[in-house]
Amino acid sequence: MLKPSLPRFLWTISLLFFFVCTPVSAEQISKEYQIKAAIIIKLVQFFQWEDSSSPIKFCLLQPDSFSDFIDGVANNRKLKPKDRLLVIQRIDNTSNDVASCNVLFVSELSGPLTQTYPENTLLISDNGLLTNSSFHLNIFLKNSQVKFEANIDNIKQSKISINPMLLKVAKLVKND
Repeated sequence: MLKPSLPRFLWTISLLFFFVCTPVSAEQISKEYQIKAAIIIKLVQFFQWEDSSSPIKFCLLQPDSFSDFIDGVANNRKLKPKDRLLVIQRIDNTSNDVASCNVLFVSELSGPLTQTYPENTLLISDNGLLTNSSFHLNIFLKNSQVKFEANIDNIKQSKISINPMLLKVAKLVKND
């Protein structure tokens, strides 16, 4: 498990709540995805992989709903707590690159994930199918606000460490 730094954690959570509590209307779809992109990048910082020295490979299954938003927020950015470089890569369902992804985002536009993936890949979606799926996190709209939920069963079964402070602010779900 990660050793939390309380001041840094409180600042990050404050910023995260700013994004989570920002209303998103139907007319502002691009704004919705800008906010989702920022939240996802913040959430990734609460996870740690066994190989903590190499860059974090953040893969987007195509087609994705973020277009250039995620690139502007994240590409070649250093993520805390270990200043790991974040690299964005777009892949499709036929790509063999899934095995090298630390994070895989599957958009509602992408369709279902058709490949197997390593246990150390953090799976994030925005399609609302978190219970009884293989995904760890889901980003969704509720009452015109962007929220997120975590599947605690899938996180426990993975080879990814999570900062327990993140679970205090997530909606927790379990598999049936």
